[in-house]
Formats: sequence, structure tokens, C-alpha cells
Amino acid sequence: AIDETARRREKQMAHNKEHGITPRSVQKAVSKAFDHVYEQKVSDRAALIGMSDSTAQELLHNPAKMRKHIEALKKRMLTAAGDLEFETAAKLRDEVRVLEDRELGV
Repeated sequence: AIDETARRREKQMAHNKEHGITPRSVQKAVSKAFDHVYEQKVSDRAALIGMSDSTAQELLHNPAKMRKHIEALKKRMLTAAGDLEFETAAKLRDEVRVLEDRELGV
């Protein structure tokens, strides 16, 4: 195994020298590490589209209304999926997830 590795390394080095390639490490932008945080904020806002600020605040401060709203969204989601409106069902699913996370304080 060691001999095979050495053979491949020599072959790679010869190829690099022939084509003027200088090996270097992969460098990624630091901002990529925090993309998931930005995406979460966007999905939070998207979940409350069509809902007034007062309604959103009321749901956040009244667990019973929040649960009732989530159950209604789930019913609409299942109906949309049954009607083969998968994009609508997916949007409703995402909204339910965000509201459930908010309900749990996540």
C-alpha cells in the first residue's frame, strides 16, 4: 500500500510539473459558515407573510391560539397535498415548522 501511494504521488508530481500546477489548500469564504443563520431569518419572515404584526404577536403570546393556528395550517397543508398542490403544501409545512419552533422557544 505504501509503495502504491508513493507511485501515485510521483506520478501526480510529474503531471503537476509538466503542466505548471502548484498545489495549494482549498480556501473557502468565512461567510459560508453563517449562511444557515441568514436562511433561518428569511424563513422566519416568510412564515409570517400575510399575517399582521399584531396577529403574529398575539399568536406568540397566546399558546392556545398558536396551537389552534398550527392545527388549521396542518389541515390546509393536507388538503393542498391531497389536491396535488405540492408547492402550496410545502410552503404551509415550512410555516408550521417555523411556528412550532417559535412555540417551543427555539
